[in-house]
Amino acid sequence: MTLISRIDANQPQTRNCYFHPMSAVQLEKAVTELSQEEFRKFRAWFADYDMVQWDKQIERDSAAGKLDRLMEEAMEDYRAGRTTEI
Repeated sequence: MTLISRIDANQPQTRNCYFHPMSAVQLEKAVTELSQEEFRKFRAWFADYDMVQWDKQIERDSAAGKLDRLMEEAMEDYRAGRTTEI
């Protein structure tokens, strides 16, 4: 997919706004063109976004039973006294 042009490059609220998904290469280029302050904001936003996505994946895996074996192994270790308190 390609970027579409800005609505009005002279308007602060629309400057650098894109309405179609970017390719990874386009996104990488756009990130390298951010100011330090905008990069700091992007990095903070992305870290939060990434954590939310990770949590959703863990929830899906848990609901699908993909973590059951690991949980049972952990409980077996606990019952056998092979764990330490943190």
